[in-house]
Amino acid sequence: MQRKQARYITNNIALGLGHRIQSVIRPLMPSPGDKIALLDFPNHPNVGDSAIWLGEYMFLQQNGYRENLYLGEINTYSKDDLSGFIGNGTILLHGGGNIGDLWPKHQLFREQVISDFPDNRIIQLPQSVCFREDASLQRARAVFERHPDLTVLTRDGESLDIVTGKLNTRAILCPDMAFYLGPASDEPAAIIKCVWLTRGDLEVRSDIKRPGHRDGVWIYDWMTDDFTTALRSSVMLRYQYSVETDPAKQNTLRKSMSDLFPQLAQERVLRGYQGLARGHGVVTERLHGHILCMLMDIPHCILDTPYGKIRNFVEAWGYESPLVQWSASPDDALETILSL
Repeated sequence: MQRKQARYITNNIALGLGHRIQSVIRPLMPSPGDKIALLDFPNHPNVGDSAIWLGEYMFLQQNGYRENLYLGEINTYSKDDLSGFIGNGTILLHGGGNIGDLWPKHQLFREQVISDFPDNRIIQLPQSVCFREDASLQRARAVFERHPDLTVLTRDGESLDIVTGKLNTRAILCPDMAFYLGPASDEPAAIIKCVWLTRGDLEVRSDIKRPGHRDGVWIYDWMTDDFTTALRSSVMLRYQYSVETDPAKQNTLRKSMSDLFPQLAQERVLRGYQGLARGHGVVTERLHGHILCMLMDIPHCILDTPYGKIRNFVEAWGYESPLVQWSASPDDALETILSL
């Protein structure tokens, strides 16, 4: 199949998933102009989380929620400050892959917000779900099912079943919000044969042995920030917030930090685009390596996470792209890309 035809197919997939996001979420939202809070900004280097958040932010901007918009993160969360803003408005929780006990900080924050605001509509934006311990699941269920107006959006069918069945909570299937970014406008300017997007966290597969130094292969992880002006300002404001004791001044600093969120997310996503675009092809161990390659029309081979997060997502939406291949082993994945 010619590359132009493959690009056409992949762009249609990306646009279709973006339209599906619109059709799922817009009916859940209040009237434009009503107060909205988007919580749990991913203020860390992971490009994938920033791609999700930027898609969420673009959705709000393009659907008339530019005003009366509160942006928050975990480390500066204040129930009192949010209560003073939100009134009877709607609270959105950032999407991703952290419902469960793999990433307890985010799950505990989610449960805290749901408990703190029992009278507000809360929408959990698209997530993957993984509980390893029954005690964690039962604690989450007690919080989730107690809230009268909580909707959880899930990225795959397995997660949907867990939320509706084991958490006894309303759930709707919805694509990952990074697809709301839409296809990239510029074609990649590849300079090497293969970019290998790796990971070294709790979702890494123990059986993956990555290649050593090899011509034309770049082993890359997107977990290091560029120290931009926006990031320097964010670090400075965070320090000032940490030593400030006056609640009114803390609120001012919190607002100043949130004003930087869109720029920080844009810079991190651009860093991810630029890293992946160096390769004629990509081996990815990350879901958002796959998604950004789809948006940029880059051929890539997927090595899935231990609990099948990427395959569960792709199978939920039933798409097949000529740019996507799967591999069970690192050697096969590398040879697939090097043979392109």
